[in-house]
Amino acid sequence: AYQEWKFLHDPVVLPQTRIEDGAIAIEKFYEKHDTILTAKCIHSWEAYVLHELEQFADIVKKRLDNTRSCCDVLPEDSIHGYPILEVIEVMKYLFRVPGPLDDDPSVPYFSGNVGDYYNHTNSLIRDCLVRKTGIPITLAVIYAAIVRRVCGVQMDIIGLPGHIVVGVPPNGGDDTSRVFVDPFHEGRILNLADCQAIVERYNMTYTDDMVRPISNERVWERMVRNLIHSHSMQALADDNDNNGRYGSESSTQHEWKIAIPLRFLLSDYAPRITNFRELVAAPGWCPQFF
Repeated sequence: AYQEWKFLHDPVVLPQTRIEDGAIAIEKFYEKHDTILTAKCIHSWEAYVLHELEQFADIVKKRLDNTRSCCDVLPEDSIHGYPILEVIEVMKYLFRVPGPLDDDPSVPYFSGNVGDYYNHTNSLIRDCLVRKTGIPITLAVIYAAIVRRVCGVQMDIIGLPGHIVVGVPPNGGDDTSRVFVDPFHEGRILNLADCQAIVERYNMTYTDDMVRPISNERVWERMVRNLIHSHSMQALADDNDNNGRYGSESSTQHEWKIAIPLRFLLSDYAPRITNFRELVAAPGWCPQFF
């Protein structure tokens, strides 16, 4: 996991990375040592992540094809024949809370995990694909990965204060005409005013740089910070749980401890780990990993 993380951050490799690559690398830090030694399971669930993204892209393509007339003229700027605005409209079919009259109850829909927001699994891409729920940044990564497979457009990840949305890349115009999507809230399509309202809900003053896309590297680091925060909150819950409701052998009491080594992967954390030996020597590793 560490070697892959370093590889993805190589200045030569980084521009060629996909947004889901770093999310997959992060999840590999959560594999137990016996799984890592066999390597078989890691490759199988990594294949599962990529397979699921392809499957969801196929679902969107089929719905797009079903809504298109055989006489429709495809736009010249659409790489795979699907205009991006049509794609994000159909993406609402996947990112929503299903109702009792849904035409295909077998389709698993993605929704924001409001009830268990700070569960650390909400920041792990495989877990989110399995449970079909997560926090804004993980759902944004999944959303962007699906859209890219559908129409070839790389959606921007927009790091608003306290929230993450995705944005359609600007086509030479200003931000006032840009289109954004909120995967956490049922794939709701937003405009600039909606993004400004989100910022204002956090009692902050909006600035134009808040809707500038953040790099893959910054997205992955933000995911790491979310994990650290989730584990830290779990640690506080364990410390306050005098009755030991999780049991003395529960992994829940220990999972948060991996948060300390993860901090060393952040670019602005000092001292920063520069090699695997230093990472292994870092304090705080969970016993189940070594």
